[in-house]
Amino acid sequence: HPSLVGGPGLVHVDAYRLSSPAEIDDLDLDSSLADSVTLVEWGEGLAEQLSGDRLEVVVERADDPLDDTRRVWLRPVGRRWTEVDWPAWAEATARAEVAQAAAEPTTGGGRDMAESAAGGGRAAAGESEADHG
Repeated sequence: HPSLVGGPGLVHVDAYRLSSPAEIDDLDLDSSLADSVTLVEWGEGLAEQLSGDRLEVVVERADDPLDDTRRVWLRPVGRRWTEVDWPAWAEATARAEVAQAAAEPTTGGGRDMAESAAGGGRAAAGESEADHG
């Protein structure tokens, strides 16, 4: 998908539709890595070889099927991500999402995203959920 505002293009792959790592190679994704953002959904075990620098995103659902809460964990891999100030990023993201939730109280998305942003900062700092109780 080309950018509409002059930024990098977006390449999106639903890896759950693929049956083997060879199919990732067939897509020739490495040819666009330098000038596009490549998003590989459900790519664990298939897409890691594309780049040593990547941001892995893990979305966890609550065990209770009636609970729509999601936790999003960000796992930075490689030198590209070493200079990101993760606690500041998580705090800024949480503030923005809480403000959005206040403006749109029927969505409920702000609460989940605020929790997600805080969780992302912790995960990126090398801590686990167990470290925080």
